[in-house]
Amino acid sequence: MARGHIIASVSGGLTFGHLAGWPPGPTFVAAAFAPLTSAGITSPDMDHWFHAGEHGPFRHRGITHWPGTALVAAIAILATVHGPMSVIAWGLWSGWASHLAADALFGKAYVRGNDGERVRGPGIPWAPWWGHWGLGLDVDGWLERRLVTPLVLPALAAYLFVLVTLGGTP
Repeated sequence: MARGHIIASVSGGLTFGHLAGWPPGPTFVAAAFAPLTSAGITSPDMDHWFHAGEHGPFRHRGITHWPGTALVAAIAILATVHGPMSVIAWGLWSGWASHLAADALFGKAYVRGNDGERVRGPGIPWAPWWGHWGLGLDVDGWLERRLVTPLVLPALAAYLFVLVTLGGTP
């Protein structure tokens, strides 16, 4: 899924810059920074590195996957980051937000081993670390591996690149 998150984040950065009314240069900078927070230890998946059990805020798809965390980050950016650095900050935020959007689509409910206890629902939490909801599509399943990551996401990024370059509207 990391490759999918990275490609989706470029689209997220392009979309954010375009919707913000930025010219192509800053929009491309945002898109270039977005992958830094879309996958790995600097993304919502940082919870893999400090995973603290199957329950509570620090489990996988816990508080780092809660949209409220992204909202707090957006408020902090608005309040503290200005000028050219805001382009980088919003690019990083776009990477994080695109990760959440992708995980809302892809991510089945987690059921623990032999006892069949459902530890969390599909998707991402809509409360700080509970109340998971999403489409529940199979992570790394056929749809993601054969269609979305190799075809849909690159086509979307290319479309947005052209849109931003030509200054059009969708």
